[in-house]
Formats: sequence, C-alpha cells, structure tokens
Amino acid sequence: MKVVILALLALLVVSQSEGLKCYCGGDRQCSAPTEICRGSANVCGNLIIYVGSRPTHSRGCMSSMDCSILNKPGISSCRSCGFDLCNK
Repeated sequence: MKVVILALLALLVVSQSEGLKCYCGGDRQCSAPTEICRGSANVCGNLIIYVGSRPTHSRGCMSSMDCSILNKPGISSCRSCGFDLCNK
C-alpha cells in the first residue's frame, strides 16, 4: 500500500512540474507559436481589445485574475481556459 501511495505522489509531482502550454501570438510578441506558462500565469487566454479603429487580438499565458479584470463588455473581451493548447 505504501508503494502505491508513493508512486501516486511521484506521478503527481511530475505532472505538476510541467507547465501549461498555450498558443502565443496575435499582437503579442512571441519567440515561438506556443509557450509554457510560469509563475502566476496559470491559464491560457485570448484577449481582444475593441478600442481604436481596429480591434487588437493577443493570446498566450496569463493569470486568471488578469483575464477577469480585462473582461469589460464593449471595451475588451478575455476568455481563459486551463488545459494545453486550449486558446486557439
């Protein structure tokens, strides 16, 4: 029983050490088409800002709190998701 518990804990640690993978792009400067989230950037996000003559779009890693703050109807729209490459 102890071996099973230790194996499950080891699996959990390994799976938690891999960061969330998100698409990165739009008006956001990215070195690659995808990125690995680190730190407080805990979700993949899609952000559209409707200010100006043309809406701007960006996607990539962000914090869920920032996405909630940036979701302002008529001004900006932010959608977030929490699994790999979910922000296409």
